[in-house]
Amino acid sequence: MTTSAAYSHQLYIRTRERKAAKVISRLYGLAPSEYDALLREQGGRCGLCGEGVCCGRSALCVDHRHDSTRAVRGLLCIVCNNLIEHRSQAEARFGKERISAYLAGSVGWKQLDLFGGRP
Repeated sequence: MTTSAAYSHQLYIRTRERKAAKVISRLYGLAPSEYDALLREQGGRCGLCGEGVCCGRSALCVDHRHDSTRAVRGLLCIVCNNLIEHRSQAEARFGKERISAYLAGSVGWKQLDLFGGRP
């Protein structure tokens, strides 16, 4: 890669990361430092299956409650993020106890109230 092509690629990556951080902040109230802290807490891996990022993605998805609190439960790979929406399939793959524990907040990370209770 030429110097100008390498610079353009790095600029593209930085711009994409900034846009993603703004979306995460707007939708879930997580600052980039909070997302990074959550990622470190989970060891850089999915909060459910324990794998890293997959399917060509560069980051883990923010998993949150789908109620009025929108509390963040953890970070999931795209496969688990899609699977968690279909609880019966998730339970078949990981077991009912593990899914119940994750959804209750005892697996993965703490609820969003650690960041001041922001909805």
